[in-house]
Amino acid sequence: RAKTILSTWYFDRFIAGEWEGLSRRFADGPPPGIDVLMIDDFGGFPEYPLQHGVPGGLPAIGFPEISMEGNSPWGGFGANPRPRHWSAYWDKARHLLEGSFPYSEGIYEDVNKVLILQFEWSPERPAEDILREYARGYFGAATAEVVADVMQRLEDDGALQATAGPDGPTFKTGTLDHAPSCLADLDRLAAALPQTVRESWRWRLLWLRAAITAELRQTGGAMSDRLDGFFEELTAIYHADQAERPVCPPSRRAWQRLGLR
Repeated sequence: RAKTILSTWYFDRFIAGEWEGLSRRFADGPPPGIDVLMIDDFGGFPEYPLQHGVPGGLPAIGFPEISMEGNSPWGGFGANPRPRHWSAYWDKARHLLEGSFPYSEGIYEDVNKVLILQFEWSPERPAEDILREYARGYFGAATAEVVADVMQRLEDDGALQATAGPDGPTFKTGTLDHAPSCLADLDRLAAALPQTVRESWRWRLLWLRAAITAELRQTGGAMSDRLDGFFEELTAIYHADQAERPVCPPSRRAWQRLGLR
């Protein structure tokens, strides 16, 4: 038979006491017709079920936010690998979960999908091993170590935020200390890759993320013609020429179309 999932997304974020209220209501067991509890929140797994268990003793699944956290627009800078974040999430929540429903808004978080699925398939598997297998499978065996390392360094460089300035988009970033070396490492790999791999969307999204961060480090967060070209390529890969602001790569043309000045 079909099973009913009750979602608790954003519990206690806008209304205090929702978790406690649900626990009281389910103290003697959940009502008929509720089979599974979906548990998660923006920014990390909720603390209440970690401390008190799953209300009603129901089976629980996660709803990991693999798309929207960090970057803004969230797909606007290419790939968003977050192996350290999702390793910490999994280590904290896995004892409660029987599966998950990763929240996906685009192909840019492809590697995060794979991380979540592999954690659930092989719970003790390190993220670095998953990244290496991902690279071997899509880019070739010789890329595994470098790509896994680049993905972790891109995460360490932090989030990228586009904001509206007087002459188009401007950008808030961290120090981007790893950006030049990430791009250089990928360029060295690319020189030996088959054309089909270099032109694949997974490689382009990873390379573009490294190229965008390296260029932003050079410009100090200012727009440039090179950045604009990178954003236009992302737009073409995503088919996002009519996308709304939250998911639109921040090219000059997109900013004009959206009326962001």
